[in-house]
Amino acid sequence: MKANVGTIDRTLRIVAGLLLIGLSLSGVIGVWGWIGLVPLATGIFRFCPVYTLLGIKSCQSTCSGYSRVCGRVMAIQIFRFVMNRSAAGAAEA
Repeated sequence: MKANVGTIDRTLRIVAGLLLIGLSLSGVIGVWGWIGLVPLATGIFRFCPVYTLLGIKSCQSTCSGYSRVCGRVMAIQIFRFVMNRSAAGAAEA
């Protein structure tokens, strides 16, 4: 997987994904908010399959693959955060 998502694009995807998941966990938008996992994952791994199909690359021409270790660590931290929020929400109900 070669990175094809740039820094600004990546940041927007992660923020939008977390926002959708947070709204879903709080019950504001229902289960459809879990679609936020898609932009979250594409932001974390800096790779978008749709961009590959369309030949789009929002990063610089020298864009190299993002460190897989850092990406996985960040994914694990975000997963733990989401699970903790989910457990806290279930405990309140």
